[in-house]
Amino acid sequence: MADKLKMFKIEMRSVLLPMKEGATFRQIHNEYKARMGCEIPLQELGVRNMRELIDLLPDVAYMAPNNNGELKVYAVPDENTAHIHRMVSKQKVGSNESEELKIKDGIRNRRAE
Repeated sequence: MADKLKMFKIEMRSVLLPMKEGATFRQIHNEYKARMGCEIPLQELGVRNMRELIDLLPDVAYMAPNNNGELKVYAVPDENTAHIHRMVSKQKVGSNESEELKIKDGIRNRRAE
């Protein structure tokens, strides 16, 4: 079990680190499945749900509400991934997010007219 947990921590950190703005449980589930080709092994790790899983991994992830009050999960970098975390934290908002903001602003501007 210790080896499985150690490997899972590496996998989970690799899923979370690129997610600068944090991730919802659904986003984590989808990204894990896309990267690893399988579901998150909750039962094998002895937990019933994602909240219990994150509580099991305080050295890998933590939960906090974002500005909208939505619960997000954030990566906890280790000594091997701290440099990646620093680079990701300095990145500008992605083009998809920028496009989304432009669309929302366009909708707001039309409503104001």
